[in-house]
Amino acid sequence: MDTADHGVTTLAKLKAAGISEHAIATRCRTCGPWQRLFGKVVLLHTGAPDREQFLRAVFAHLGPGTVLTGADALRRHGARLEVPRGSVHVLVPANRRVGSPSGVIVERTTRTPRTIEADGLLLAAPARACIDAARKQPGCDSVDQILLATLRDDLCSLFELETELEQGSQRGAATVRARLRDLSGKLSSINEQRARRICAASRIPAPLWHAALTDAEDRPLTVVSAHWPDLDLSWDFTPSGHHAKLLNEQGRAAVHTPPRMLARDAARVRTLLETAYLMAGDRSASHTP
Repeated sequence: MDTADHGVTTLAKLKAAGISEHAIATRCRTCGPWQRLFGKVVLLHTGAPDREQFLRAVFAHLGPGTVLTGADALRRHGARLEVPRGSVHVLVPANRRVGSPSGVIVERTTRTPRTIEADGLLLAAPARACIDAARKQPGCDSVDQILLATLRDDLCSLFELETELEQGSQRGAATVRARLRDLSGKLSSINEQRARRICAASRIPAPLWHAALTDAEDRPLTVVSAHWPDLDLSWDFTPSGHHAKLLNEQGRAAVHTPPRMLARDAARVRTLLETAYLMAGDRSASHTP
């Protein structure tokens, strides 16, 4: 039936397709082939709905303006999370007076989230979905799982999560804030592991990691992610790129690749490093007496 979405439809759509109320009621009886969900939503088969059908039923029940957030939204954004077992978490405008059906967290919000449409559903942007999910977790381990999955799969940056946490609801935020602080070190370690793998696969020698650099008068200048001292070439893979900018302003060779590039385009990072290394070698040779 073309009125159905993953086997889920509404009474209004069935009637518009020419099916009478009596026929619908007959098919939705205890022994019938259909069943009613949330009153006006119909599942066109017997048995419990799967997660996808349940999501579709929630959206059909709550109507326009509904936004999926939490773990279900994160999975649809690409986070490698286990299939959620808890309630479906959705956002609706604050002026909507709707209840929360069994198995659904309906959160009314005055902060309309940035949304992305995927397969007919509106999803809260990754940072919002992550913080919404983390705030609902029962303990530190499950909070860490949500935060690390979002950061590991590069759905958004640590800065975006921190900003969302400060701007959003503060209910349940204290634990999330503390875990974000603790996870910043783990995130740096993840980025370094990616960087080391990229270097190992490249055609250039291994650098010095966490190199402390000095200026022309041997005064401490900055600490870079990686450095090739023979060519005075630095690699900065911090989010801001501040260290590379500082070095470039002083006429020293430095390349910046943000963490997102490390995660999503290792081949491009490798090419940038190899090119920068060759150019630094040419520059060094041209300055050799």
